[in-house]
Amino acid sequence: RRSARRPQGRCMSAPARGPDSAPLLRPNAFLASALRQVDLPEAGAAIDVGCGSGRDAVFLAQTLGDTWETIGVDNHKGALERAQRLADGCGVSAAFALANVRKQSLSDLTERPISIVHGCRFLDRPLLRALPEVVAPGGLVVWSTFLDGDGPPQAPPFRPSRRLQRGEMEHLFGESRGFEVLRAEEGTLLTRGVWESAQFLLARRTR
Repeated sequence: RRSARRPQGRCMSAPARGPDSAPLLRPNAFLASALRQVDLPEAGAAIDVGCGSGRDAVFLAQTLGDTWETIGVDNHKGALERAQRLADGCGVSAAFALANVRKQSLSDLTERPISIVHGCRFLDRPLLRALPEVVAPGGLVVWSTFLDGDGPPQAPPFRPSRRLQRGEMEHLFGESRGFEVLRAEEGTLLTRGVWESAQFLLARRTR
């Protein structure tokens, strides 16, 4: 295994610009932090679930390099078209798949071992429960989504069923499920201009 190299974050199609006017890619902060922290598993497939317009999938492709297969999956065709344009503009190799992960296994997306699964602002409990059977030994799960916090939410998702309960991710990816939790934190994610309670998890499959 090798350590994650520090991402450079430069991308020809990203909307934000730095002081030198070079466009910059700004990934999910927890994803970037997690990949800096850990030794990467053996190269395989990295899947960004609910990838939207491709920001984090392109960041994964930039960070992991061409020995990995990076796949972004979403059920919105327009978002995937934007994601492909972003990847092309960044000069990275990333594939984008139109699929409903609530009905289709992630294993159907690749023939390579799935070594990283990432999700942000996305919650599907059957999918999460299936990940111990999908992620290769040594592989990583990096996930961040909304938490049913101490007060009523001020922005979507409003239904408690669309938010994690405290301790839920640690249970799903605990030792009994063949994982080691490397980080489990509470914080906030921005939605509709409001910072809402969120859970952040980094776990490695140990067996």
